[in-house]
Amino acid sequence: MDNGPGHEVGDTLDRHLTNTTIVRLPPNTTSVSQPLDAGIIMSFKVKCSRLMIQIVSEYSHLQGRNARVPRVRLWGCLSLAWDRVTTYAIQNCFERVPVLPDAMKDLLKAVANAASEAPDFELLQLKAQLMQL
Repeated sequence: MDNGPGHEVGDTLDRHLTNTTIVRLPPNTTSVSQPLDAGIIMSFKVKCSRLMIQIVSEYSHLQGRNARVPRVRLWGCLSLAWDRVTTYAIQNCFERVPVLPDAMKDLLKAVANAASEAPDFELLQLKAQLMQL
């Protein structure tokens, strides 16, 4: 677990998790140990920023009160930006951080390859293997 303020673990939680040991990551290591911090968030932010710039430029010819960009258009950027984060980017971030064992990384690669090439049956078999790890 990282050292974020929202991840504070108290005595109560320790007492309830009798079969679990919570280990904190060393300070300032999340960017090299967590996939989201290793690039997934950055990819999302870049795509979101580009979309927002496009939308704002559509309204640049307006003046005064009419120059406002409808908030619903900007909120829509979030969903569209996430849809544009590629599977490759997410997979690459998981491969770069030492979170997954090598066997699981190999299976993730196989599932990604099978998704584009193999029939559905083979893909289901690979997913089943992945779930067993």
